[in-house]
Amino acid sequence: MEVAPNEELNLLAFTSLEEKRPRLFVATGTTDPSTDANDIIKLTENTGSSVKNIRWKNGFLHYWKDDAVHKLELSGEGEVLGREEVKEKDYPGTIPTPTPSVGLDNLDPGGGSGGAPDWFDNEELQIGDIEKCETVINIGVEYADMCLNMLSVGPKTFTYSCTGTELPLVGGTIQSLSVSGPFGATEALGIDIWAGMNPDTGCLYWGSESAGICKSNCVGVDASRSTVEQAILDDVVDALAELQLIEKLTGIDGPDWSGNSQTVTNSVGQAFIALLVLIIGIIKAALFGGVGS
Repeated sequence: MEVAPNEELNLLAFTSLEEKRPRLFVATGTTDPSTDANDIIKLTENTGSSVKNIRWKNGFLHYWKDDAVHKLELSGEGEVLGREEVKEKDYPGTIPTPTPSVGLDNLDPGGGSGGAPDWFDNEELQIGDIEKCETVINIGVEYADMCLNMLSVGPKTFTYSCTGTELPLVGGTIQSLSVSGPFGATEALGIDIWAGMNPDTGCLYWGSESAGICKSNCVGVDASRSTVEQAILDDVVDALAELQLIEKLTGIDGPDWSGNSQTVTNSVGQAFIALLVLIIGIIKAALFGGVGS
């Protein structure tokens, strides 16, 4: 998933899936994933959110987990000499406001000023197309970038089994997964997932018509990446299996998709989570004066 070598200590920090989440490990006596380690030591428990954004800084191992940046001091044998929460942070990096790629007339929200919520006509919520990517490594090739594209994101009405009739949401539909790496770039693979949030209730709705899935989770408009992940990631991974994600990917030569199915499916699930967190951040900034982080 992620690797971070430390030449001075001859250590290799890395993440690996356990119970559908990336957890943090360190290999001693090596800095190369392709060579044998003296020992492999698990550094985080199977609780809370995924571990992301691992890196060495000033001799300390930094990582993000449970809405905070943590740092570890390790010996050359992988022993934890010190553990500290550095600062609270919703997720590594920032959430940029995307440039709308479609006009307001093309969004076809199916509602409007007449009887619709006040936010339905808010231009700051007319987002357009957005994309989020996750990188998987060491799956028979050095890496593969998995990118989900959500189309025409903005206020519109949704009618599905878990939304009822014409529920106004800020959301859109994912129709494709793009894959690229040393093996080249592939044509977009069809994948059917829709998602949106009701700003009035803070409830997320998402699903797939082709897989017969419709879910709702009231996480709130202040929901962090960790909160969203813990609320829905397991269901998203199960949904991607129903959508036969790995079977669709096996037509792409190079990576060992089947042998790394859990890692690949989790990464695509994380890209979906990132799209939802982006939408939540924009809703918060547009309607409540918050800033996406």
